[in-house]
Amino acid sequence: MPNRQWQVRPFITLQKTRLRNFDFYNSPQFNAPAEKDHESTPVFFGGWFVNYAPFSRLNFNTSSYFFSSQTHYHMQDLSFENNEGEIRGKMLLNAKASYLVYDKLTVFGGGRNLLNQNTREFYATDRNGSTWFAGLSYNF
Repeated sequence: MPNRQWQVRPFITLQKTRLRNFDFYNSPQFNAPAEKDHESTPVFFGGWFVNYAPFSRLNFNTSSYFFSSQTHYHMQDLSFENNEGEIRGKMLLNAKASYLVYDKLTVFGGGRNLLNQNTREFYATDRNGSTWFAGLSYNF
């Protein structure tokens, strides 16, 4: 950490999954080879968490995660062709600012998916855009 006001935590994962002796009878891909790369696992996944508190009552936070494209399969893919499982790579950026008004009351505001990436993250899920929020938090 650069100093007490900053917290920085990056993370990254690189992976390659290889399937062997896979039961291709239940696979949506007919005539598939006996060994292949697993397409439902992103090769690259990473992100960060950055927290900045210029003084004890004020806090700024950003977090992000990103992943490479992947393809998920479902049993319904055998019945009809669709692209529900084609997950494009994306990056989600989130931010929040909070101010401690007094010992028990905090005011905050921020947003999720600030880059408005409205593509799916999982098989057949909704395409969600940016979300903005503001509020008060009171601890009894």
